[in-house]
Amino acid sequence: MLFCKSLSIDLVEPVVYLHGPKDHHTINILRGVIRLQLARPIHMESVTIQFVGISKTLWPEASQHWDKQILVDSIIPICRTPMYLKKGTHAFPFEILLSNALSESIECGLGHVRYKLICQVHTQPTWTPKHWSLLFHPHHQLRAKQSVILVRLPPQDTPRCITQTHHITTNDQLNMVLETAHLTPGASLPLSLHLSDPSIIQSLDNLTVKLIERQKFRAPSKQTTRILHHEITLQQSSSSTEECNETRFIYQIPDSRSLQVHPTTTNRIIRVRHWIQVSLTLTLTNGETKDLWMDTPISVLLSSLDDYHTLPVYQPTIHPPPPPPPPPPPSNSKKKSTLLPSQNNHQDKKKKNKKKKRKPNTWISKLYARHKEMFRSPSSIFFSPLSPSSSSSSSSSSSSSSPPPLYQELDNYPSSSHSPIQR
Repeated sequence: MLFCKSLSIDLVEPVVYLHGPKDHHTINILRGVIRLQLARPIHMESVTIQFVGISKTLWPEASQHWDKQILVDSIIPICRTPMYLKKGTHAFPFEILLSNALSESIECGLGHVRYKLICQVHTQPTWTPKHWSLLFHPHHQLRAKQSVILVRLPPQDTPRCITQTHHITTNDQLNMVLETAHLTPGASLPLSLHLSDPSIIQSLDNLTVKLIERQKFRAPSKQTTRILHHEITLQQSSSSTEECNETRFIYQIPDSRSLQVHPTTTNRIIRVRHWIQVSLTLTLTNGETKDLWMDTPISVLLSSLDDYHTLPVYQPTIHPPPPPPPPPPPSNSKKKSTLLPSQNNHQDKKKKNKKKKRKPNTWISKLYARHKEMFRSPSSIFFSPLSPSSSSSSSSSSSSSSPPPLYQELDNYPSSSHSPIQR
């Protein structure tokens, strides 16, 4: 191999959080650094990074099992200037603006939405002096991939709890409170029951809490839809009676090891929604039985909502335009005197070098004029090498006119068999 290289993409935030509902007004930033580790120097032409998002749904009963939709595919130039990179590590930071209308990342059994970054470093042909040969390698690319996870957060003005009021009698009521409106796999779900008058209740006969998950898959190319419905009965972990006529129950949300619970999504191809259903049966002191229901939508997130709200919201930094350059100073003949002596010497050397370069042209023109004069005489020889026998005869003629330096350098030239060229 001519050189060894290692290309990687390091993200500042491995997860990009989309805030609130889908819209095109909110901007999210994906930041990272492209790292290039070189064992030998290379000539780099450009660096580009490609952001790709693909949605796939599985249809085993169709001839084409996968229905694929490209959500986003954009190429962002990171460096367009060709440069020579030395041996070592080189870093190219980047920032990519992501629209809030993008779908969140999804991983379901019958479909997924995935995003990735593809970095490409274009290099030029490489030359090596080994064995004094020129090794030419065609233009090739260094490639690296990095997955990106997008998570959609609920709006910040979403209530933190869900409350429903049920009338048991004309004067008495029961408040059912879900103490969180956003669930996390493996976390707990507190449920509180607050009675306005506990004396009218004889017993609580039944209390069931279910988590409903509905997955809806669409295939636009096949014009078909599939719906999967899951009901998960939550297990009660503890219960306690507190003041103010309130009873509190704790239920456990299954984690990914026991039962897979997918996050809530808003994608039109893969839509995942959740509900909490609470059913309870009360026996009143007068012998009457009351069946109460609570059915409310709820969000399932990958992590706790408190962790999300502590994250900063990045906004693209807009740098002000640079100030205009100052006006040039007025022209003055004394400006030449402001140059440093070293600069004057440098300019004088340039002038002398230019004059030296003109001398060969002048000397050649004089030599050509002398040849032209010799060419006019009938006995003259044009560019004929001198032989040793004619040295004596030529000495007399040399007294009248000395030959140019070029003929003196040809004294040792081998005799030519060509006849002299005469006019």
